Amino acid sequence: MKWFLIMLNTVCLAAVILVTAMELPVFYRPFYQMEFDKYNIAVQVDMSESDLMAVTDHMLDYMSGKAPSLQISTVVGGQTREFFDQKELTHMADVKRLISDGLMVRNIALGGFIATLILLFALRYRPMRALTLVYQIFLGGLLVILGAVALLFIFNFGSSFDALHHMFFSNNLWQLDPSKDLLVDIVPQEFFQDLGIVVGILFAAISLLVMIVSAVIRLILGAKTPDGGPDESETDEYDEYADDEYDESDDGYDYSDSDDYPDSDEADEYSGSDEAGQYDETDGEDD
Repeated sequence: MKWFLIMLNTVCLAAVILVTAMELPVFYRPFYQMEFDKYNIAVQVDMSESDLMAVTDHMLDYMSGKAPSLQISTVVGGQTREFFDQKELTHMADVKRLISDGLMVRNIALGGFIATLILLFALRYRPMRALTLVYQIFLGGLLVILGAVALLFIFNFGSSFDALHHMFFSNNLWQLDPSKDLLVDIVPQEFFQDLGIVVGILFAAISLLVMIVSAVIRLILGAKTPDGGPDESETDEYDEYADDEYDESDDGYDYSDSDDYPDSDEADEYSGSDEAGQYDETDGEDD
C-alpha cells in the first residue's frame, strides 16, 4: 500500500509539472509578442501590431473560456474583415477542447497528489525518505526520455509536428493553407518549435527544482538520524510490532497485562506452602 501510494503520488506530480509547463507559455501574452517581433508577423499578414495583439488577446480569452466566440473583426491589408474563416473556427474549437481536457487532467492529478500525500502521513508511513528518492529517480528518468524525444523533434520537427496533430486530432482541419488562412500565418511552424523549446525548459527547470529540494530533504533527514540508528523502514516495522496485542516473553508471561502477575493472595498462599516451610526448617537446622 505504501509504495503504491508513493508511485501514484509521483505520477500525479509529474503530470502537474508537465501540463503546467505547457500552460504557462501558451497563455503568456509577452511570449506571443516576442514571437511576432522575431518573425515579423505583423508585416507578413499586413496588420498593425496593435490589431495583431488584439486578435491574439481575444484568441487567448477564447481558449481560456473567457470569450464565448473566437470570431473577431479587424483590419487586414487596409480592409475590415472577419479574421477567422469557418475552417479555422472549427479547428480552434478542437484546440480549445484539447486544452480544456489537459487542464482538467492537471487538476485531477493535483487533487491526487494532495490526497495521496495526506494518506501517506495519515497512515503513519513516514514517507519522506522514500518519497523524495522516488521523485529524484522518476523525474530524472522522465527528463532523459523527454530529452531524447526533444532531439527527435529538433532534427525532424516537420514530421514530428504532423505526427502530434494526427495523434490529438481526429480530422485534418489543422492542415491550413497559408495563402488564405491567417491563423497559420500568425502562428507558423517556427512558433510551435519555439513553444516546444520553452515547454521543455520549464519542465526541466521545475523538475530539477523538485529533485534538488528532495535531495536537500534527504540530507536533512540523514543528518537527524545518527549512524547505526534505525531508518524509516525499520521504525515502521517496529510500530507494527508494537501494535500487536500479545507480546510473548521467554517465560511465557505477557507482562504488559497485569493479570499475569501473581496477586497478593497468591503470594501469601505461596509463603505458607509446604515448600516454604521446608526452607524455613532447613534454615533452622543450620542455625
